Amino acid sequence: MGTEGPEKPGRAAKENHETEKPADASDSSVDRERKRGPFDRPGAVPRKEANPEEKKEKMFKLIKNIPRRAKMATVYSLAGLASSFKKEESVRLETLALAILLATMIFVPWPLWKKLALVAAFLLVPLAELVNSAIEDVCDLVSMEYDEKIKNAKDKGSGAVLLAITIDFVVLAALCLAP
Repeated sequence: MGTEGPEKPGRAAKENHETEKPADASDSSVDRERKRGPFDRPGAVPRKEANPEEKKEKMFKLIKNIPRRAKMATVYSLAGLASSFKKEESVRLETLALAILLATMIFVPWPLWKKLALVAAFLLVPLAELVNSAIEDVCDLVSMEYDEKIKNAKDKGSGAVLLAITIDFVVLAALCLAP
């Protein structure tokens, strides 16, 4: 019991280590160290507080850029839709089914809420198909060779499409049976 193992080198140094202030360090560096948050990098200089005019200017720039950003986001989204429509046969088939559904909804004597519910449910299928196509594209980018993990990822994307189609039929049945 009285025998203790040999002390590991550096252990005492770590336990007894006190940070010594360099001779040329000023109080401002100590203040910077205190202002650091828990997620800041060690030695990072804290952000300078912006004055109210700078904050207003930044907010104005942000608001000013919203239309441009919204336009670019729309352009990129439409490019993704067009690309998937050109390359994916399943997206074309589901778009055709959606068009037929929309044309049929004109002649069905249902209240508007039922029509909207059915269209919203049918929009889940192209949504799931777009996500599935994105998953497949990324998997093909990673490797064209057979890999069990890539197969599982692609199968899960296909499963999402199957669930969306199942939801469509459940909603359609519920709306047909509802008074």
